[in-house]
Amino acid sequence: MTSCKNQKKISITKIEDEVKITIPCTGVKYNSEEGFIRATGIGESMDITMAKRMARSNALEELASKINTKVLGLIDDYFISRKQNMNEDLRKSYQGLVSNEIDAQISDYRTICEEYTKTKSKNYKAYYCFEIPIESVTNPLYKRMQDKEQLKIDYDYEKFKEEFKKRLKKE
Repeated sequence: MTSCKNQKKISITKIEDEVKITIPCTGVKYNSEEGFIRATGIGESMDITMAKRMARSNALEELASKINTKVLGLIDDYFISRKQNMNEDLRKSYQGLVSNEIDAQISDYRTICEEYTKTKSKNYKAYYCFEIPIESVTNPLYKRMQDKEQLKIDYDYEKFKEEFKKRLKKE
C-alpha cells in the first residue's frame, strides 16, 4: 500500500484467526550467546510467591539441562575426535563429574529478565531468564578433571572450551 504524501511502502500482513503472542523474557534477545548460557522459565499460580518459585525452578532446570547436554555431548565428541576409546568406567566418571559440577556451579547464575503478569482468571504469572558465564562451567570442570588422574589423560582444556562455545552458537 502506498501513500501519496510520502511515497513510503507499508506492508500489512493479516492472518485470519491468529494473534501474535509475545512472551516476556523470551526471544532472540534471551538466547544463549558468546560467553553465556541462558534459559527461561515460566510459572503460574494463584499466589505470586509460588509463581515466582515455579518460574525460577523451571529456568534453573532448563539451564542445568542445557549445560549437561552440551558438556556430555562434547565429551563424547572430544574422545571420538581424539580417536580414543572411552571405556564405560571412564564415561561414568565424566558423567558423574559433570553432574556434580553443574549442580555446584548452577548457583553462579544471574537474572537478566524478570516480569510478572496477572491473568484474566486472577492467577499470577512469573517470567524469568537466567544466564551463567561459560567460564563458570568450564573452569571448575577443568580443575576437577585435573584432580582426577584417570580423567587427565590427553585432555586439552582450550580445545574443550572452544568446542563448547561452538556448540552454544548452534543453539
